[in-house]
Amino acid sequence: MAKAESAEISTEEKIRQAAHKVFTRKGYAATRTRDIAEEAGINLALLNYYFRSKEKLFAKIMTDSLQHFMTGIKAVLNDETTSLEEKIERIVINYTDMFMDEPDLPLFIMSEVRTDPDRLLTRMNIKDFIFSSHFMKQYQQYAKDHNKTP
Repeated sequence: MAKAESAEISTEEKIRQAAHKVFTRKGYAATRTRDIAEEAGINLALLNYYFRSKEKLFAKIMTDSLQHFMTGIKAVLNDETTSLEEKIERIVINYTDMFMDEPDLPLFIMSEVRTDPDRLLTRMNIKDFIFSSHFMKQYQQYAKDHNKTP
């Protein structure tokens, strides 16, 4: 029984890795589930068994990708011990590190945000998080102090 469970986890992870690779390379619209199945080395029926649809698989991959990116950013944005300038520097460092690890990911995220911003921003609560962050308070104070509109 444990061996069967291990095989299921392995197959699901193989599908996720393949989907991540294909989606980031081609984007949602140009990706077919058949492309993902071929990349994973499985048949299409098995992919459908695990994820039911391209949309569900895409949602999982996008959520995982954004969470991976946002994990580092959230800690930076809400750190009350750092200045606005330090936060911006750390955000750039996190973004650069992510870009080095996954060079296709930033373009993928931007492309998908441009295509359907509500789908991603709503799913990840990004707007609410950013606007309620300590970073935003610091930015608003900076804008006020320098007579700029935030």
